[in-house]
Amino acid sequence: MSTPSPPSISPSRRAAREALHARFAQVERIGSPSQIALLSGFKRTWTEAEFAELWVEAVRRSGPTTVNNLYVHVPFCKSICSFCNYERLRPTSPGALKDWRDRVLASIEVMGKAARGIRFHSLYFGGGTPSVPTAAMLGEVFTALDTHFAWHPKAGRAIELDPAVMNPAKVAAMVEHGFEQFSFGVQSTRTDVNLAHNRGAQSPELIDRCLNLLPPPHEAKVTVDVLMGLAGTTPADTLADLEMLLSHPRRPWVDLFHLTPTHSYVDSHYGGVRARADDAVAAYDQAFDDAVDALCEQHFYDTRRGGSHHCRTLVAARPTLPEGVRRLGVWSSEVRERWQRWWTAKRAPRRMGRTAYCQVPTEVRAPLNLLGIGPSARSQVFGLAMAQTRPHAGESGPTVYAGHPMQPIDELRTFVCFDVRDRGEVVDAHLEALFGMTLAEAMPEAVAVWQESGFARPTDTGWAFERGRPAEVARSLLWAVSDDHLEGIIARKNRRGR
Repeated sequence: MSTPSPPSISPSRRAAREALHARFAQVERIGSPSQIALLSGFKRTWTEAEFAELWVEAVRRSGPTTVNNLYVHVPFCKSICSFCNYERLRPTSPGALKDWRDRVLASIEVMGKAARGIRFHSLYFGGGTPSVPTAAMLGEVFTALDTHFAWHPKAGRAIELDPAVMNPAKVAAMVEHGFEQFSFGVQSTRTDVNLAHNRGAQSPELIDRCLNLLPPPHEAKVTVDVLMGLAGTTPADTLADLEMLLSHPRRPWVDLFHLTPTHSYVDSHYGGVRARADDAVAAYDQAFDDAVDALCEQHFYDTRRGGSHHCRTLVAARPTLPEGVRRLGVWSSEVRERWQRWWTAKRAPRRMGRTAYCQVPTEVRAPLNLLGIGPSARSQVFGLAMAQTRPHAGESGPTVYAGHPMQPIDELRTFVCFDVRDRGEVVDAHLEALFGMTLAEAMPEAVAVWQESGFARPTDTGWAFERGRPAEVARSLLWAVSDDHLEGIIARKNRRGR
């Protein structure tokens, strides 16, 4: 079935809209498609009780395909890394951790009553660093979550941690409450680089200790992050880090990210010269990619690329070949296949088929509700609201939710922007199943401009989009945002003096 051509856009309307885009660009830096996806209309604040009522409505609307995920934000770190932009602070006293626990427990009770009647498909503890609270505190929060919320039988549970603050008691509390995915940032194994970035004296020995504390590969998945382009490191350093991680018996997965240097990072580490930071990232070129591929082949890892070139995941496909077999030189396709069958059979059934945490409907291709608990946690009630909890970490006052009311068209636009960014296409059947309309029906002006400019072209299933630099794609996607939304953002920025 071919997609019907959208209506054209008049020259006067196009000129007016382009002028609006220019005004918007004066107050808001246009950087990425996800930034455009999350642009919403007027802001408002809900009390916790009012936001709970939205969840009562979400329960009423939920159908058999609706996905519900729960996120708990722990805004504490032992130190503040100079490259990090997330909401976090150092706990200056045990009282700060207790205040966090008390606030979270109160929210769990309120929101648990509102969400009664649905099951949650995943639980994710993020930060900050969720491993900073004591094992007893973590156990209290885990128990409250299981008391007040209903969980899908295959609900996945994931948690972030810091090797420097991990101990056996914390690992035991996490495992006891069903966590089977663990992740932490390595970034670099060089102690001098970590100290220069205010990460503390993280060393290969500390990372090895943490990996050995966590459950074995057939019981849990462990993912570590490595940053490419940190000041003071080279591609050779990063390859040495990967060699250590990929050869470790724990078999962690590895997420490779390019550093995205902020203005303050460039000032602190590159003397204010952005070109130096860009050169450090650019050094991770095709030769580096080829070397990573060789390491993966050597250590029996597969590699996956995300929707963006900034992310690459190295996946432990099977355990390393026993040393005796390697020495005998009898590795063959038949042995490889038998080894893979053994490895798959050994994995505990509890690991198989777990549902994963995600934040956007395009990942599940279904309506998605996200309940955030804890300071600055993100929430989204499908078709109703997008919000973040207040107060921020370290501040006082009653818990409220600040954000934007949403309409189905806002959800559709968000869905489209993420599909364009991650897949380069929009399938009309997906939009019709979720929203009851095709892309041309929902956004006739935008599709008309996209087709005229060559940004989009019709296909048998919907629309295909041209790849380009993130900022260029984002500017094109501005056509998906309503006039009212853009005017509202411009007015808010002007009132605040930008």
